[in-house]
Amino acid sequence: MLYVSDMSNHRIRKIDLTTNTVSTLVGNGTASATDGIGVSATLSSPKGLALDSVNNILYFTQGEGDHGWTSYAYVRKVSLFDSRVTIIHRESQLSCCTTGWGNPYSISLDTTSNAIYVSYTSHNNGGYYGSWISRTDLITDVSVIIAGYPPTGGWTPHYYGYAEGVATASRL
Repeated sequence: MLYVSDMSNHRIRKIDLTTNTVSTLVGNGTASATDGIGVSATLSSPKGLALDSVNNILYFTQGEGDHGWTSYAYVRKVSLFDSRVTIIHRESQLSCCTTGWGNPYSISLDTTSNAIYVSYTSHNNGGYYGSWISRTDLITDVSVIIAGYPPTGGWTPHYYGYAEGVATASRL
């Protein structure tokens, strides 16, 4: 089975590679963040996908931060047993990122340490404020920034571009 983000249609699709059949795993086309089962769940522009090592849970990023409208910038998961979708993390849970401007993109799963890594980019009025990577422990739900520079609120200087360094001294 192959899982694909259908960002424009607010769904996650599955493709049976034996029959080449495409079907909807979750989402109903409504841009939102309602937990539910299958097409009763709503998604908002799902992006990155990460499958756990035993093919039980599909983690995904979705949405964008708040730019004057409702923010659906979440990390969510789908149980592949019953297609139940739940929110597991909101961008605003990061201690540094209460602005809600983060747009989650890529996601990776580290099954050894039970952690997920999510890349974010933030912007407001067309100006990029920064990019960063967070690590969230799936057991404790504690998140930390491991690289890059997230926004700290207000009109801060632009922190995008390339720079090597340790943790938030780096630029992504």
